[in-house]
Formats: sequence, structure tokens, C-alpha cells
Amino acid sequence: MLLGNYSGTPSRYTTLLRGMQEEADKRGIEILYAEGCDLYKKEYRNLCETDLIPEAVLAARKSDIAVLCLGLSPVLEGEEGEEDAVQCDRDNLGLPGRQAEL
Repeated sequence: MLLGNYSGTPSRYTTLLRGMQEEADKRGIEILYAEGCDLYKKEYRNLCETDLIPEAVLAARKSDIAVLCLGLSPVLEGEEGEEDAVQCDRDNLGLPGRQAEL
């Protein structure tokens, strides 16, 4: 999440992917990216219906290093009263959707 509710408002922000790509470009390193699992669907009850995992596995197999960024979006868990949060507290600490399979 780029603008977390505990971190204030940065003067400049970036995503992890963009930061890695910028540094890799300076060093002549190729970054392969695959989404792997979709957390931003319009229908949240059935996360990851489209199978994005094979592309992610292929990218990992072609790489020397694999970096996985897993977790929640603010839509899946948020503070009580936030307008975008579909649900507030969770009843378990497991990864949502097919992230554990990924």
C-alpha cells in the first residue's frame, strides 16, 4: 500500500517493483515480472479466479532470484470506519486467495 495510514504522506513514493526496476536499469540487470495473484478484482469473494500462477512460476524458473510480495490489500482488511475497507478484522492470519499456493 503506497499511502499507509500509519506512515503519513510522503513527498515522493514508489512501488517495490518500480524501485527494483530503477535500480536494475542502472546495473544492467533484467527484471522479469509476473502478477501471480490478483487482489484487486471487482468481486472479492472469489479472488484469483484467473490462473496467473503459471506465468509467475515460469518467470521464477527463468530467474536467478525470485522476490514474492504477498499479503493483503486495504480492501481486504482495513481499519474500522474506513470507507474502502470491505472487512475490518480478520479471523485468521493466512494469506488470502491463492497466495499460499503461489
